[in-house]
Amino acid sequence: MSTVSGPANADQKATFGALRRAAVWGDPVAHSLSPVIHTAAYRSLGLTNWRYDRRQVTQTSFKESLGSLESVDDEQSWLGLSLTMPLKEVALAVAGDRVSELARSTGAANTLFRRATGQPWHADNTDVAGLVAAIIGNIALDAQGQATQTNGGINVEHCVLLGAGATARSALAALHLMGAQGVLVQCRRMHEGTARVAAELGMELDVADFGVWPGTVGVTVSTVPSKVGELAARTLPSASAQSRLIDVVYGSGVSPLMSTSSSRASKCCSIRLLTRSG
Repeated sequence: MSTVSGPANADQKATFGALRRAAVWGDPVAHSLSPVIHTAAYRSLGLTNWRYDRRQVTQTSFKESLGSLESVDDEQSWLGLSLTMPLKEVALAVAGDRVSELARSTGAANTLFRRATGQPWHADNTDVAGLVAAIIGNIALDAQGQATQTNGGINVEHCVLLGAGATARSALAALHLMGAQGVLVQCRRMHEGTARVAAELGMELDVADFGVWPGTVGVTVSTVPSKVGELAARTLPSASAQSRLIDVVYGSGVSPLMSTSSSRASKCCSIRLLTRSG
């Protein structure tokens, strides 16, 4: 998220409550490690007046839950939210025109932030830069803090994307930044928004059932639950040392897709994505 800042100065004391709060929202969300990561970051930065939690919020309860943040007491200020499934699309509506170009183009926001309680929310997408950094190990940013095209020497000629939802659209944008011109999407049903993003990026999109792989695999990004990924893992072909695999959805233990992948492939777990995207 982009809500973390230094301790308030004298001019900010009238704007912020004594306690600044942020959280990760989603459904399910109990498994999220974001509170652990953010709390550790706050502690490292000396931000003793910041607190980060988790809350189970559904699509239908999202607007009401967001509104409830305005009724908290003056001693605390809600300034940021990390959004996971299934809230990355509904979050765009509450931000109105205060949406970053990346969130707009992908139709998905994983971050809502604002300067103070009562002020409007802004939406952003940090998944794209986080994915690129997780896959190649580093990322170049322009003057505006946006990721620039780079692939770290990784083969992006044969990319495979598991899933076609909001996170998959961020993955498409990430692969495009890495120089990919086409992607094979394994899914049960192609999402209209995902097809739109591919078209706007000028990427060729092939669609197949789970478990249908090309003869050669370069970068694979899985955005589906472990049980679905297990279907694809059954026929996962051997990978080369130049191959990359990242499983975005995490739970307990190593996912079937990660454990099945060839030991020669470089594997990036979702924890690496979380720390890169914030």
